[in-house]
Amino acid sequence: MRKLMMAAVLVMGMSLGYTAEAKDPQKMDQTQPQSQQGPTDAEIDEAHRMNKEYDERKAAGQSQAKQGPTDAEIDEAHRMNKEYDERKAARANAKTQEVMGNIQSVSGTDLTIRMPTKLNRKMDFKTDAQSKVMKDSQTAALTDLKEGDEVRVSYQIVGRERIVVSVDAHKAGTATPAPAKKP
Repeated sequence: MRKLMMAAVLVMGMSLGYTAEAKDPQKMDQTQPQSQQGPTDAEIDEAHRMNKEYDERKAAGQSQAKQGPTDAEIDEAHRMNKEYDERKAARANAKTQEVMGNIQSVSGTDLTIRMPTKLNRKMDFKTDAQSKVMKDSQTAALTDLKEGDEVRVSYQIVGRERIVVSVDAHKAGTATPAPAKKP
């Protein structure tokens, strides 16, 4: 019976990972991998060398940004590219609509017009890089448009915004061009 109990204890001890070697601390130190003991002298020297190079570049006036983009800048560029691709895909699938009216305000990339033929209804638009602006049949910037100018705005609804495809503007009182006929 005693031999059976000793065999059971031995088996249980082995299954729990308890061995006679675990009692000896000198043997445990030798079995531990080196990576848990900390960096080696060579690794420390390399870190010091890299820090010294960084300090020299900084002192010489060379910023790290000149060395190339940081990870954060790369991530931001990827995010912006993804947003651009999504907008472009949504815009390609969107139906173009057209309205005529008078400019109420222009601010940055925003355009607001009033439509006198529709009970003076106000509509807000956003412009982007693909938006085309014409004033008196010439290419213009959005900031060239003035309050009161008569406009024809072609736009698409992307998400919850009206995105300008094109703006045709003329000074108030001049002939407003007729809408382009669709083939």
